[in-house]
Amino acid sequence: MAKSRQRKAQAARAKASRKSPARRAPGFSSVLERLADRLRELREEAGKTQEQVGWDAQIDPKRYAAIENARVANVTLATLTGIAKALGVTLSELLEGVGP
Repeated sequence: MAKSRQRKAQAARAKASRKSPARRAPGFSSVLERLADRLRELREEAGKTQEQVGWDAQIDPKRYAAIENARVANVTLATLTGIAKALGVTLSELLEGVGP
């Protein structure tokens, strides 16, 4: 039983060490929150569900929901481009007001 707990603790430490150091950058969490708010705002204006945006952006709807809920830190440019297209906006419109 103790070895099982040790393995779980080691696995948790290994997973934590794989997270991007950018997450610890000053202001990063507020940028993630602003992106999430902006995505939600644009999605609601478009009258779409999270699932619809995910499918239209050609990403897993659960991944889109995680991005919109600020649970994903590393969103690729390709993913953001797909989301912008799905929401009917340009990439610059998508990111308006999000930066530091």
